[in-house]
Amino acid sequence: MRPHLVAQQASVRMLFDPGFAARVRRDPAEALPELPSTLRAQVAAIDARALKLDRLLGRRVLRALFDELKASTTLYLARSRKLASLDGFFAAPVFHDAIARARPLVLAYADFIDALPIERALCEARRMRPPRPDGRIHRAPGVVPVATTQGAPATLQQCEQYLFEVGMMPAVALCDDAPPLALDARTHDPTPLWLVTVPSSSGGHSLVTIDEATWALIAALPQPPARALQPLIDDEIAVAT
Repeated sequence: MRPHLVAQQASVRMLFDPGFAARVRRDPAEALPELPSTLRAQVAAIDARALKLDRLLGRRVLRALFDELKASTTLYLARSRKLASLDGFFAAPVFHDAIARARPLVLAYADFIDALPIERALCEARRMRPPRPDGRIHRAPGVVPVATTQGAPATLQQCEQYLFEVGMMPAVALCDDAPPLALDARTHDPTPLWLVTVPSSSGGHSLVTIDEATWALIAALPQPPARALQPLIDDEIAVAT
């Protein structure tokens, strides 16, 4: 990668991760070994005050990520009991790796909070691109197989209900008797559930229940053309390239 792009990535990482910024200033050669010495010195010379001008930058990014992974974030905070635990995302290896590889930040965030398979699959589906022609059968854009349990949809619904009720008066979070996140026995149902995300005409995605054999076929794509895959092509779940 060109040095100026690496320097740009380093600047972004410094903007979100004060610990990394401090390491760059303290020992540029160790923190940024891939950069030429001159460019390394320029990055290390970025005024620390400039990196702190927008104090809500990280919170706004977290808000955007939360909008795609609401239930998963809610469960993560219910476990950690600390809002500051989310700020740890910007110091985590998955964040720095996403910046370096231009990986969608929401997928790195999903790894960080151990997102629910359904929410993660929807994030992946929104970002899928048409496959390159290679003579094989591929999943159609927006199609992601999901292996989960019957308890997963109930968990999503109950997290969404909790957020709706708290959202009616957000200040209740300051109260000692604020309503807790309570998940009933339905969320613990271990019965296997096989789903697939399917693009809708409105531009969104829906979830369709399938059987395990169909899930296995979709999960195994891409594959060479085979008669067993033709029904998936007919249903626009798979595409021939």
